Amino acid sequence: MEGEELVSQLRNGFYDKTLFRVLGRYGVNVFEPHYRDFVRLGDVELINGIAVLNNRNLYHEDTGLEFQAEEGIAIFC
Repeated sequence: MEGEELVSQLRNGFYDKTLFRVLGRYGVNVFEPHYRDFVRLGDVELINGIAVLNNRNLYHEDTGLEFQAEEGIAIFC
């Protein structure tokens, strides 16, 4: 199953232990301040309480999840 199909199942309310097991392969840990920033910028949406990355440009197979500020937006920690 590809990521888009998994997210589609979440949106349609079709989820069970098997789906969550597969979704676990796609999960990454994010520090709370960064998570809030992703949500604030619209890069993450909550689907039935599950955070889903909307901005696929922020994830790279080789380097993982990256934060790239949009033009005119910056986050200083």
